[in-house]
Amino acid sequence: MNQINELKMMIENLFFYNEKPYLVTTQNQSYIAKILPENVKNACCVLGAGDSVFELSSKGVENITAVDINPHQTFVYHLRKASILTLEPKEFEGFLVDSNRKIFLSPDVFKIVREGFTVEEEESRKICEYLFSHYSSRVLGDNLFKTCGGFIKLIRQSLPYIKNKTDFYHLKEQLQKVKISLVNGDILTYFLNHPKEMFEYIDITNVLLFIYQMDCGCNEELFRKKIEQLRVIYEQNLSVDGVFVLDYFFGNSIRSLFASKAESSNVQGVLKGARMQDVIKNYKQYSKQKVSNIYRETYLLLKEMFELEIANEKRQIDTFGKEKDTIVYTKKA
Repeated sequence: MNQINELKMMIENLFFYNEKPYLVTTQNQSYIAKILPENVKNACCVLGAGDSVFELSSKGVENITAVDINPHQTFVYHLRKASILTLEPKEFEGFLVDSNRKIFLSPDVFKIVREGFTVEEEESRKICEYLFSHYSSRVLGDNLFKTCGGFIKLIRQSLPYIKNKTDFYHLKEQLQKVKISLVNGDILTYFLNHPKEMFEYIDITNVLLFIYQMDCGCNEELFRKKIEQLRVIYEQNLSVDGVFVLDYFFGNSIRSLFASKAESSNVQGVLKGARMQDVIKNYKQYSKQKVSNIYRETYLLLKEMFELEIANEKRQIDTFGKEKDTIVYTKKA
């Protein structure tokens, strides 16, 4: 099945929610500037909607490897990159960020953006041309992407490069200089398969939550083995004086995670035998009940293996809690 057919099935709601791509980050990217070491040349991060790549690019990182298990994030990244290169700040915001604007996912704006794709990005350009010529902006926004719109003020605070024109134009310039390599696959597997690849900055954001729920089926012993892999990555792939972002907790501070008596988070069997569409249907309710407990256990496991440091940022989404977001990271001395 080719990629366009997969996207058609997603739009027609024949694919599961987790397989749909992100259009914009759900994380407050401001933390990167606070913890990024000076003069970083090589960084590796999760691709997602591309905002970590843009933030690292704006900070002068020379070589960025961006990994994502979802192949559809590649065309989203190329669309957003082309939009940054061809549009003015308010146009970019209206086209891809603010769903209340009339030009949100507008096919007319895309006619300008399409000129920003490189020859190497031809496949992504063709995918976007098909989508914008066959579906309305409303259908694309409602049915194709995981995250669209939201409170624009919250999104602005989460994306430093759209806060003011100067930062946006600086990013335009940096995108012409930086070398970006896109990899489709699991990010932990990527590191384990490339033991000689060294980075001064590694950022796996919130993948541990999905690893716990989906890959490990909420099995704590399997999850511990995954956490142990992070130590291997720390030893073999992180440069001395480098920073490794281990997790991103939405709406939960460390204090709030331990403020109340923890109910057991061993929900092994919740996913076992369940149809995936039923799991996704109840995902938000399930998450609200269990995510803080998963965060707590994750933090304790990470604390066993690393000297942890914490950063906090204002939250963009309210799905998992009302506190500030927490970024858990470690440094290599």
